[in-house]
Amino acid sequence: MKSVSSELQALVAGSHRRYVTVTAHTIAGASKVITDLVDGQVSFRLSQAIGNRSGTVRLPVIDRDGYSWLPQDEDSFVGVFGQYVTVTVNYVFPDGTSDPVHLGEFPIVGVEVERPAGFIKLTLGDWAVRLEKNLFDRTRKIATSADTLGDAVDYWASKCLPVTPLTITGSGANNSVTKREVSAGTSVWSALTDLCRDRNSSITVTGRNSIELVDDPWKAPTDQSSGIVADLKTGPGGTVRNLVTTMDLTGMSNRVVVIYNGRESYVGSDGKTKYRDKTYYATEELTTGPFAYSRTGAGIHEVVETVPRTSGGQAQADYRARWIANRRLGVARGIEVETVPMPWLECGDLVRVYGFGEGGEWEAARIESITVPFLPDGASTITMRTYMNNLGAVPMAARSADGPTWFGADR
Repeated sequence: MKSVSSELQALVAGSHRRYVTVTAHTIAGASKVITDLVDGQVSFRLSQAIGNRSGTVRLPVIDRDGYSWLPQDEDSFVGVFGQYVTVTVNYVFPDGTSDPVHLGEFPIVGVEVERPAGFIKLTLGDWAVRLEKNLFDRTRKIATSADTLGDAVDYWASKCLPVTPLTITGSGANNSVTKREVSAGTSVWSALTDLCRDRNSSITVTGRNSIELVDDPWKAPTDQSSGIVADLKTGPGGTVRNLVTTMDLTGMSNRVVVIYNGRESYVGSDGKTKYRDKTYYATEELTTGPFAYSRTGAGIHEVVETVPRTSGGQAQADYRARWIANRRLGVARGIEVETVPMPWLECGDLVRVYGFGEGGEWEAARIESITVPFLPDGASTITMRTYMNNLGAVPMAARSADGPTWFGADR
């Protein structure tokens, strides 16, 4: 969650005024507030896929002299490459003072012209696409045992993003890493996301020169009351206008098997430490409840992932299994709310959602996506996942360092 005052958090449940400031920035460093904003929104997703940050800005085709940086038609769009917008939500207190919440920087990646209405819509993208478009020209070492996760990400991402030095923040920045090589043709983004997954962390490119590395953002809470950052309530004193819950078995899994092709060290006949290839196995599974793996049978809801050759060992295999399990194990019970925008909430935050009965019942849920509208009366859409049957809410099977045992007749 972004750091904001308690007064601001309390303000949104009552009467208040809110407006969005969108500022456009050119490659040369000039900037201009878009004063003729018609509509728009920005969205965030808890994902390592390109496009976890996106948005649109809709405005009229206006005086070219005043907004010469903007494309007035499709042909002039080429001039927008490398330009970006910053988005800030401003809340006005009863005494007239305001409290801004900065949502980030978004590169302009597309344009749509509406005729004869006379509007243009700018498509906002994800800075991570610059890392995806850069490919390694040959086999490269992207991490050494002396690096932290932040060091390795900084070294390679700084070659792709438009402004350096980079600012690397987040709880995962100081995680240790293992030696790793990538082959020619691998994108920088793919290499760095894999590196982060080995440490059970996520990577988000939050701006032209800023990256956030979050440690274990998909972790399911073992204590449903710990780590709560906000309450989402319906009715008087609440912010939620509409609440929908879903239960979906599609994509549900109850066992994860990771086959991790790593390396192990050994002492050679000459007394020196050497390395050789070794395959490691890691498993996670639901062991109790109606969806326990032992009750549903082998392979019915199984996720198997094979990791290409790398330098990691058992610890990295375990991390990868946990990373998948935290996102895939259990029934996908979803919650979607339409609420007064609270832009300080972020994907990965744990919130308490009320509205499941007359006795004040609530469920803890992890935020998976957020959409923030630009219009003053617009509602924010937040989707979440609960952990009723997910990892952390149930006992876990022991991991096996010598490989899975389920290939035998016991399954």
